[in-house]
Amino acid sequence: MVLTSAKICLPKHIQYVIIDCHLNILGYSENFIDFLEDPNFLKAGVDIRKVLPELLGYEAILNEIYQDKQADYSLRTINRQINSKSTIYYDLYIEKYNLAEHQALIIFIEDVTSQINLEQILTQKINEYSLIHESTYLWNELVKSNYFYEQIITAMADALIVTSETGIIKAINQTTLDCLGYSKTELINHSITQIIADPNLPLDEIQQYLLSQGDYLKNFEVSFYTKSKQLITLSLACSIIKIESENSYDFIYLGRDITKIKRYRDKQTTQYHISQILACSNNFAQAAPKIIKTICEHCGWVWGEFWLPEQNNLINLETDQLLHCQTTWFQQELIKLNSKNFETTTKQILLQIGEGIAGQVWQNQLFDWLNNLTEVIEPQRKNLALEIGLVTGCSVPIINDGLVLGVMTFLCQQTIEPDEELQQMFLTIGNQIGQFLQRQKVELALRQQQQQTENLLRNILPELIVKRIQTQQSTIADHFVAVSVLFADLVNFTEWFNLLPPTEVVEILNEIFSEFDRLSEQFGLEKIKTIGDAYLVVGGLPQLSHNHAESIAEMALAMQKAIAQFNAETDKTLSLRIGINTGEVVAGIIGTKKFTYDLWGDAVNIARRMESQGIPDTIQVSATTYKLLKDKYYFQTRGVISVKGKGEMKTYLLTGKKSNI
Repeated sequence: MVLTSAKICLPKHIQYVIIDCHLNILGYSENFIDFLEDPNFLKAGVDIRKVLPELLGYEAILNEIYQDKQADYSLRTINRQINSKSTIYYDLYIEKYNLAEHQALIIFIEDVTSQINLEQILTQKINEYSLIHESTYLWNELVKSNYFYEQIITAMADALIVTSETGIIKAINQTTLDCLGYSKTELINHSITQIIADPNLPLDEIQQYLLSQGDYLKNFEVSFYTKSKQLITLSLACSIIKIESENSYDFIYLGRDITKIKRYRDKQTTQYHISQILACSNNFAQAAPKIIKTICEHCGWVWGEFWLPEQNNLINLETDQLLHCQTTWFQQELIKLNSKNFETTTKQILLQIGEGIAGQVWQNQLFDWLNNLTEVIEPQRKNLALEIGLVTGCSVPIINDGLVLGVMTFLCQQTIEPDEELQQMFLTIGNQIGQFLQRQKVELALRQQQQQTENLLRNILPELIVKRIQTQQSTIADHFVAVSVLFADLVNFTEWFNLLPPTEVVEILNEIFSEFDRLSEQFGLEKIKTIGDAYLVVGGLPQLSHNHAESIAEMALAMQKAIAQFNAETDKTLSLRIGINTGEVVAGIIGTKKFTYDLWGDAVNIARRMESQGIPDTIQVSATTYKLLKDKYYFQTRGVISVKGKGEMKTYLLTGKKSNI
């Protein structure tokens, strides 16, 4: 069902999708597809989280809206790349929607790309104009009056740093000092590189560009270390001023603190990428390395790890379970700092509940900031963590329905103060992963149940027939021109049965027939069924075979040996009567409950008569079977017997195999 925009009148920049209580798509507006990165997912009945992965982790809120516990909900300024080219921004608004058939949810999606782009352009232009003109004005004023210059730059709301061509800081304003936590004397006449966090920032290239082009650079982001080793991000513009008296150039850096903006942007980007990873992964083992890598790269962590139970991919809160580190990721720069030893040690650790960082979070089910990392990290890793310089971390529970399913831990080399927005992002991601793991658990249980069903079918039906049942709805019945059928019966077992306890009877039959089952597999035959103390097996179906008669003969001789061995081991006196016939049959499935694979035809009836009218401890075969086997096996002619429904038939007794064949 596709509900076109004619049914719900909306502006062109707003589209919608309608979902049921199970979050499956019921319908959508005509141009809703314009907001999707992969339109192939869009169809009725598909889970909305595959189309809008941003909704992963918000299932509880959607359920509250559906149950009228909450009126509506909105997600603002979501960004997405379409066709790997253009970036669009949109807002989501969710509320309840009443259809004629049932209640549902409607999600409005509003394109705010133009609005966001306009805001960014206006902000950029204002900043450029302000920064460049302010810097030029200030530096000109310096020439007039150093005192006036000091007063102006001190009062500036933006950060200002002036360096020489060699990167030595010549001037810095109070805003910059407040951001970084240094005093002026700690930075003046020192290199700017000592406070820049990114060692790969191409300062030389920036300066060479400015000197050669005489232009300015704008809106490049640089991360700085504060005095307390925290990270802040400034959006900088840089220009040059020629100092005539010194015949040299100074570089003026003006910037705004965008740390909070960057964190918000990183949070949105991280959640989007995690949603995409979970939507595209077949299992957790495939998703885990990508999740850890994405979080570390977008949020500034240098080390990430996933902790799961030692024996199980999904944790149930049992005190006897041990956690082990399944997945790790670290920045390449850590390799030279002995990170490989840290990784090896980490993966060797087994944690009990309440032990170590992950064990504590597993027990408490709470997010944990680790500003005192060296005090809480496991003793096996403490010295290695100090060697690498790890000082801060956080640990995140992966929860679903009140159960902890795993723990994520992230570490870094800088101090990070507790951040509520970052914590909320981690908890949302933890819930997303928890739901993914729970779905994986359900899918695994379904696969196991399906496998058990298939195994059960294979125990009662031939392999080829099981495959046909799975793909074929019609009746299964096949005609076979030439097969060999064997009936075997324990002579006088019914009378003997009355003298034994029922459990002993079942145990005896189970032991004997289990050995017959083993022999049927050994000779490539198909057991059809047991009827009381009778055993039916056939050669040449459902897999065609040219030596079916020989295989049946070998089976019959082996059955005689098996009974003799059983009697010798148990001091019993069981006797076996066997009948064999070769001919055409029909084989197929009968019944809808407790169905069986069975045989029909004269060949089956004659084999049954060969057994029932046979002699105990012998193998009676029809003339048809005798003709196929006489050159390779020894026979005794029994003579002509009267067979019910067939009249007189000549039969033979199989006694053994010729040794020279």
